Amino acid sequence: MIDGSTNTLVANVTVGSNPYGIAVNPSTDLVYVANELSHTVSVIDGHTNAVMATVTVGCNPTCTNTTTGIPVGVAVDPSTNMVYVTEFGTNSLAIIDGSTNTVLTNLRVGSYPYDVAVNPATNMVYVTNQNSNSLSVIDASINKVVANVTVGIQPIDLSINPSLGIIYVTNWGSNSVSVVDCATNVVISNVTVGDSPMGIAVNPDGGAVYVANTRSGSVSVISTRPATTSTT
Repeated sequence: MIDGSTNTLVANVTVGSNPYGIAVNPSTDLVYVANELSHTVSVIDGHTNAVMATVTVGCNPTCTNTTTGIPVGVAVDPSTNMVYVTEFGTNSLAIIDGSTNTVLTNLRVGSYPYDVAVNPATNMVYVTNQNSNSLSVIDASINKVVANVTVGIQPIDLSINPSLGIIYVTNWGSNSVSVVDCATNVVISNVTVGDSPMGIAVNPDGGAVYVANTRSGSVSVISTRPATTSTT
C-alpha cells in the first residue's frame, strides 16, 4: 500500500500466489486482488490493510474442478457491490457478490478473457478476449452477454471514459487501440500506437488516453478531443 499524499510505502500485504489484477471499491474501501496461481481473489480491508477474505474462482460454467481457471483481470461496480474476475483459460467471467464474498455465477465469454471493466452509469461490463480478438459486452442487470465486438489482434487491456461513453482497447498483436462506442457497440476508430501496447488509462478531465507500449519502451498519448496521437 502506498500513501498517495506522500508517495511512501505504508504496508506490504501478503496475498495469494502470483497476484496480478487489482481493483478498489471506493464505496466500501475494499481491495480485490486476483491471484493467478492460487486461483483465488484476496479481499483486503483498506482501513486495516489486512486480508479479510479469500474467494476461490477459476471455474467455467460447466466444469467441476474449481482450480482450472486463472484469474487475471478484476473490476468492481461500486453501485451494485459486484466484483468481476476474468478466468483466463476457462473462457469465463466470475461474478462475486461483494457483500458476501461468494461467487454468484460464471458467465461464458470469449477465448482467453484477459481484462474487465465496468461502466457504472449503464450497468454494463466489458471483457477483452485475447484469442477471440473480441470484446464481450455484458448486461450486468441480467448477467448475460449481449454483444461481441470484433477489435484488433490480441486485445489485452481496456479503459472506459464514462462521460463520453467510449471504451479504449489495447491490441497487443496489431499495435493499435480500438475505440468503441458504448451506445452502439461499434468500433469507431483504430488508433496506431507503439509496439505491443498493453496497459491503458483514461483521464476524463484531461481529455487524454495513455497507452503503455511494452516493446518500444514508450507511452502513447491519445487525445479524446481531436483525433491525434503522440508517443513519448
